Amino acid sequence: MRKALQAVSYVLAVAFAAASAASADPIPAPADLPKPAAHVVFGGGDGSSCREAVVITGTSHEPEGVRAERWWIFTKNVGAKIAHQSVAEEGGKDLETVVLVMPDGRHKSMCFDISSFYGKP
Repeated sequence: MRKALQAVSYVLAVAFAAASAASADPIPAPADLPKPAAHVVFGGGDGSSCREAVVITGTSHEPEGVRAERWWIFTKNVGAKIAHQSVAEEGGKDLETVVLVMPDGRHKSMCFDISSFYGKP
C-alpha cells in the first residue's frame, strides 16, 4: 500500500511537471551535472525502447536515481532538452520514458528501468 501511495504521489508530481513543461520550453541540461557516485551502475540496453531500457541500479533513493538518469541522458545526448516524461509499470518493472528534443529539432524517446529507486524517499 505504501509503495502504491508513493507511486501515485510520484505520478502526480511527474504529471504536474509535464503539464507545466507542456506550456514551457523543454528543460535543458543543468549547468552543474555531477557524475553519479561510484556505486551507481548503468546496465541493460541503450534506452532506445523499453525492451532495451537502461537499467539504473545501486541508488539508495529516488533523488539519487533521478540525478543518475539525468546524467546519462545529457552525457549521451549532448545539447538535448527534456520535452516530457512518463512512468508506467510493465512486467513488474517501473519504466520511465523520457522524450527529448535534440539540437536539430527532432524528438527522441529514451526508456529507463527505474525499479531500483522508484518510490524510495
